[in-house]
Amino acid sequence: MSLSTDNPAERNHTSRTIHSDIERKIVSGAWVAGTKLPSRRKLAADYNVALATVERACSKLLADGLLVADGRGTLVSDRTATPLSVSATGPSEEKVLNGAIVGLVDCMQQEFVSPPVDSNDWSSAVMSAFEGAISRTGGRLRLCNRVALGHTEFTLANAVDWLARHGASAICLVGLHSLDDPLNECLSKVHVPATPVVTVTAFDMHLPASGVYYDNWMAGYQAAEHLLTAGYERLWFLGPSSQPWAAGRLDGARSAAAYAGRTAGGNVEALLGVQSFGISPVDHGSLMATVSLLLSGISDDLRSFGVIASNDVVAAAVKATLADRGLNVGPDYGLVGFDNSPYARDEDITTFRPPLEEIGYEAANIVVAALAGNTNRTQICLRCQIIPRGSTVRKAK
Repeated sequence: MSLSTDNPAERNHTSRTIHSDIERKIVSGAWVAGTKLPSRRKLAADYNVALATVERACSKLLADGLLVADGRGTLVSDRTATPLSVSATGPSEEKVLNGAIVGLVDCMQQEFVSPPVDSNDWSSAVMSAFEGAISRTGGRLRLCNRVALGHTEFTLANAVDWLARHGASAICLVGLHSLDDPLNECLSKVHVPATPVVTVTAFDMHLPASGVYYDNWMAGYQAAEHLLTAGYERLWFLGPSSQPWAAGRLDGARSAAAYAGRTAGGNVEALLGVQSFGISPVDHGSLMATVSLLLSGISDDLRSFGVIASNDVVAAAVKATLADRGLNVGPDYGLVGFDNSPYARDEDITTFRPPLEEIGYEAANIVVAALAGNTNRTQICLRCQIIPRGSTVRKAK
């Protein structure tokens, strides 16, 4: 088998392919419990890929419980075989769900709007990937938006109960972090006997259920690390004052600065109080005013500093505000945002792409395993991908 590639994105694809191939051998019985895997180097040679690619595939199989490692090497575990994982690369040949109904609750999409706001884009991307993955394994989808026909708002408990009554064998809650009291709702209101519930959130909510979430601490760490490596000495973080995901990014940024030998609280100053999600043209002036006020403490004479904005909308506002003061993004200061939205593309801003499609695929994998009898509460944490652009290039070209 030859799966060689020099393209990083395709190497990711190859890792998933190797994972699925080894899993297929285990599930089919070709590799029985106790079978010792060939060495990583042998597998890399067999698949004609880099050693790191095989390591990624095996690490996931170990995390899934299909493989175990002991003093003898890596072995096929003796756990009950699980169904094949959902493939992110194309239709699965294994229709393991056999027509089972899988329910989706969109906790973020309060109403249908045009054009969609950021929160709708987030949930739509996750749900689209989830729906495609479930359909490829033979499942059927049933969506319950939090706004029913007639714009009467459903509570989370209403939505889950509605899906259960309409035959859902498993339920995925997307955007649970957007609810006012999601932990209480999950613990006391969302309980459907014998129906697996999977959560999808923007950060770790420490919920007693299976779920997939985004590693905000590492996102902040990567942002600060990128700016410091590019030569920007002092860092500021602009974000909301009371959001757990923002606190995670700030903590990660400060850790990166501390590990780099900076002092004074990690040498990342927090400028908190800016809100930007679901922003409308009417709100844009307010955002600009808030950003301008928060940045007023940065001297016009200061150079080689970096700004970590809570998302691309805020990053674009930072760029416009500092341009009015005669500062050029890139040569004078570095700027990063998050989300890889059109704001970042249009303004040439370095950003971090959230793993939305990957979140949808992993949530689908959990559902498939749960419907096959896996009762473990699986928690999967995914990391973002940097999209470097001109806002972190110090020398103008």
